[in-house]
Amino acid sequence: MRILITDDCSVNRMVQRAFLQRTLESIDGKHTIDEAVNGQEAVERYEQERYNVVFMDYMMPVMDGLVASEHILGKDKEALVVLVTAYGDRAELVSRMGKVGVSGCIDKPVRLNELSMWIEIARKLSTKETT
Repeated sequence: MRILITDDCSVNRMVQRAFLQRTLESIDGKHTIDEAVNGQEAVERYEQERYNVVFMDYMMPVMDGLVASEHILGKDKEALVVLVTAYGDRAELVSRMGKVGVSGCIDKPVRLNELSMWIEIARKLSTKETT
């Protein structure tokens, strides 16, 4: 399982990584978690290496999460991209997410059970692709 965490805040990346490692150790012994500090870096990393799931912060410098998601989904319509956000206007965000094709959204602060749910979805999708 290959996972990309994209967030401009190192503490947020550290928390997500710790939660993901805890989840993955119980279901998947072989995994890689990469990190990007902005949307542009996430797009570049995705172009080099496909990921089973991308956790994408919404508000970042250089390129925000929705713009980066649009780039990724423009190249790979099957990409599983999940926004991670503290953004307050949920109706506006959901509308923009739908237009881009983002798979879902997690509120900050992230919770282990939400990350675990998306890992399970990614695992099932990757199992489908290999069968």
